[in-house]
Order: sequence, then C-alpha cells, then structure tokens
Amino acid sequence: MAYEYGKVSESRLVTCHPKLIELCRELIKWEDVHIVCGFRSEEAQELMFSMDRSLCHWPDSNHNKQPSLAVDLVPWSASRKLCLWEDMFMIGRMAGTFLQIARSFEIDIRYGPDFMPAHIFDAYHFELV
Repeated sequence: MAYEYGKVSESRLVTCHPKLIELCRELIKWEDVHIVCGFRSEEAQELMFSMDRSLCHWPDSNHNKQPSLAVDLVPWSASRKLCLWEDMFMIGRMAGTFLQIARSFEIDIRYGPDFMPAHIFDAYHFELV
C-alpha cells in the first residue's frame, strides 16, 4: 500500500537536500511516516540543544544547513491521526526500510542511534554522510 505525506510533512520535506527528498519519496511508498523536521531554525536548534535532544548549537547541526542535510521521521497512524513516538516496533521497521532504501539508492546515510550518545534517544534522525 502506498501512503502520502500530509501538507505539514511536505512543507518540511522540501527544506531537505534532494537526496533526502528522493529517499523520503520512496519511503512513503512503503511506510506511513510523518516528517518531523528538515531544516531547523536557530531558535528551534537552541531549544533542541537546551532539551538535551541535540549535541549541537546553531549552526552546527546538519538540520541547520540549507538545504537540510538531515531529516527526522516518525511512524504515523492515519487511523488514529497521531505519531507513533513510542512504538519501538514501528520505529525499527521505519528505520530499517529507510536504511535499506538508502543502500539500494547508493546514498550514504548515518542513523541517529549509530552515533548519538546513549542518553539522547534519536531513533528518528537520518543524515547524509
């Protein structure tokens, strides 16, 4: 079953690097996901840093580049109209699908849990290498 991004997700997706857009356009064919963040403003970046959700101050995150070199994704439940922030099975499935698509497209991606310290849960984060 193919899914579609909503207007909010689309507006965030277009702030991303074309390679990330390409991967996300393929991902939505397989997984129902919501785009949480592409480009992140200075205010938003500093908020993420202050909440211990990012290691970087502005403008050092890959989210702070234009176009954004990072994207944050979360599984979406259309029937419940909500993000599945804590559904580890769906998060793992989404991440596995995204990483497999990146491999098949020969696009190098770093996945948040592969490089973030253990105290920062970032299973929603993907960035270009």
